[in-house]
Amino acid sequence: MAHALVKSLDAPDDADALEAWDKEILRRLAEVEAGTVQLIDRDEFRRWMQERIGG
Repeated sequence: MAHALVKSLDAPDDADALEAWDKEILRRLAEVEAGTVQLIDRDEFRRWMQERIGG
């Protein structure tokens, strides 16, 4: 079972998924460059997540 799991990780790339991620990365980068999104640092993000999940 472990061998099958590891082997599945070496599956061929999904071209559609790679293209979708490329588009998403470019979209997010354009938002950052345009200043239309609010960036937060890692510590603030961690606090925000802990509040949301009750941790």
